[in-house]
Amino acid sequence: IAFDAEEDGLIGSKHFVRKPPIPLDQVVFNLNLDMISRSEKNEIFICGTHHYPEFKPVLNAQDSLSVIDVVFGHDSVSSEQEDWTYSSDHGSFHRKNIPFIYLGVENHIDYHKPTDDFDQIDPEFYVEAV
Repeated sequence: IAFDAEEDGLIGSKHFVRKPPIPLDQVVFNLNLDMISRSEKNEIFICGTHHYPEFKPVLNAQDSLSVIDVVFGHDSVSSEQEDWTYSSDHGSFHRKNIPFIYLGVENHIDYHKPTDDFDQIDPEFYVEAV
């Protein structure tokens, strides 16, 4: 499922968990791929393993296959990193105790601006991230 209106308060994902088209207990996992089209640092963050550590071994195994630097974090209160636990659509699922993993990059210069357009996509980074 692809959600929209994340920038306006997670409208799509909140609606889904409030009025699910299938019983919510049949939703076993949420994978959120958001902001995966470019990174000046050639890194991608994996958020969610602080809450769901059972996923970390599988994700660590995939890390060795990637040319992108994989960084775990942004999923707990820390003085070094912003907590992304509720910052995107995966937060709606986490609030309903549905496990999630979020992949994304830290904010870039075009974050939530009209200049964040398709011509800014780094195709090689995007394919590797996916």
